[in-house]
Amino acid sequence: MDSDWLKIILLVVMTVLSVLFGVLPIKLSSKLKELSHRGAMRSRSQLIISVITCFAGGVFLGVCLLDVLPDALDSWENVQKSLDYNTDYPFVPLLCGLGIMVVWVFEECTIVCHNVANRRIDAKSMASSRDEDVEGDILRQRKATIISRMSSTARLDMGETPLIRSITFVSAFVFHCSLEGFAFGIQEDTVSITSLFAGIMLHKCVVFFSIGVRLVKAHGQRTFVVVGLIVFVAITAPLGGAIGIIVKDSKINTTAKDVSMLVLSCLSLGTFLYITFFELLGPEKENRHANFVQWLGALAGFAIIGVVMVFAG
Repeated sequence: MDSDWLKIILLVVMTVLSVLFGVLPIKLSSKLKELSHRGAMRSRSQLIISVITCFAGGVFLGVCLLDVLPDALDSWENVQKSLDYNTDYPFVPLLCGLGIMVVWVFEECTIVCHNVANRRIDAKSMASSRDEDVEGDILRQRKATIISRMSSTARLDMGETPLIRSITFVSAFVFHCSLEGFAFGIQEDTVSITSLFAGIMLHKCVVFFSIGVRLVKAHGQRTFVVVGLIVFVAITAPLGGAIGIIVKDSKINTTAKDVSMLVLSCLSLGTFLYITFFELLGPEKENRHANFVQWLGALAGFAIIGVVMVFAG
């Protein structure tokens, strides 16, 4: 079989398996919710959800330190060789820190924009209420304005903000999966193609399950959002693989390729770190569940990635 056709078939298999493992937490979550309605099982099911979330945090921490960081350092070495430039300046940590700051300011700016829009809506409602002649109508309008403000705030807290964070969250995996697909696409012989597929797939099964856990936690009542984001991330690997196949068969500036991979890897790393500590492990550490059990969950996730990377290498 031609190597390009083999890659295409394996990329399709990779996408299907990624989606299946990504949506698996939806079924798991529904089962745990059924248990939570029973009084004796309620606290236990909440603890299980918390431990699974910490497990996902450990997985993402492992992806950061054991997968993305080495890739970024390798890309930096390649850039230095391509440009014949040597320096001890920590460019990779610098770009990683910038990635964290970019994600942080993106979330804050989005929330500010929503608040400004909500204030304008409330101001228009108040202005229209002053034009009413009957005092009872004015009171009703003010009551409606208060309800509108409360509902818009609740919508921001419970709907729009989690969606913004989830989009930011999956953007890191878009970079990461596209780079994995690209690395897969540029392979030339059958042995390297199949071995790399096995390593990537083992890695993806764990990671996509953890992505599903994170998305289900944020959008438990909106399954279509979870499935849509999972599918969106899953199809980036074939797209990256297609680009890799094209690059392999064409002549492209190696330096430009190395620089782009360096920047994307570092931004992806910063986003992963932000999500791991600000949105997964940090909030779970502050709740009332047993911290030691949560720590074991995070350790298990980190350890699994450590074992997976042995075979992925």
